Amino acid sequence: MMSVLGPDEAEAPAEGSDPVKVSFPVVDMTAGMLAAQGMLVALLARERLGVGQHVDVSLMEAALVMQKSSLTRYLESGKLPARTGSRAPYATPNQAYRTKDGHIMVAAYTPPRWKAFCCNVLGRPDIETDPRFVTRQVRQLHHQDLRRIVEEIFRGKTSLEWLALCEANDLLCAPINTYNEVVQIEQLKARGAIGDIQLSGGKSMRTISVVPKLSETPGSVRRGYPEFIGQHTREVLLAAGLDEAEIVRLAEAGAIGVYGGAAS
Repeated sequence: MMSVLGPDEAEAPAEGSDPVKVSFPVVDMTAGMLAAQGMLVALLARERLGVGQHVDVSLMEAALVMQKSSLTRYLESGKLPARTGSRAPYATPNQAYRTKDGHIMVAAYTPPRWKAFCCNVLGRPDIETDPRFVTRQVRQLHHQDLRRIVEEIFRGKTSLEWLALCEANDLLCAPINTYNEVVQIEQLKARGAIGDIQLSGGKSMRTISVVPKLSETPGSVRRGYPEFIGQHTREVLLAAGLDEAEIVRLAEAGAIGVYGGAAS
């Protein structure tokens, strides 16, 4: 993932740019969701076919699943993908553009939306038929030229002004929100997407609420995060059907960690 993330290589200095890490555990979260999906499918198979089975999930394969489109393009072409910054590698325009007070994402690469973008949003019908931009494939080759033109125009208005104009013309667009802006979004407040959970000692913390939301059996966070490694190992394994002797054996073998001792 890091090999394909970072500033657009076409705009990077001669010595290149450093690879960029995703700053949150995206592979871990994806693997967890794949495991949950796999268990649901296995339960469905048990109900329909009467068979039980192992669900095998790999962190490495979770990383591949997230990159399926770009890896498939590589497997087909044999060409390593270039770093493209915020720009989509398959269509132009489809990237973040700088405005008077920030950035917005705009995608307008289908013919009707490209026409609307040039004529109604940018007010430059000449761009639509410019030989550098006349088709999506050609625009890919000249994306830097297009970006310079768009941002020169976009610097004349605020992000909110451009978003309103883009939305009025049925363009795919969105603001680039910082976290302090995200937590103020009214839709998230109305859905209770961020909530409080109780920790030990009367403390509490704000975090993301349970998703998806179920109408009849809604989920909730009933306890805080573990405070120690292995804090809930014994409890989880007992619930899974292991007995005390097996837990002790696994702990003594170093296969598991149990907080407070082998089976305490």
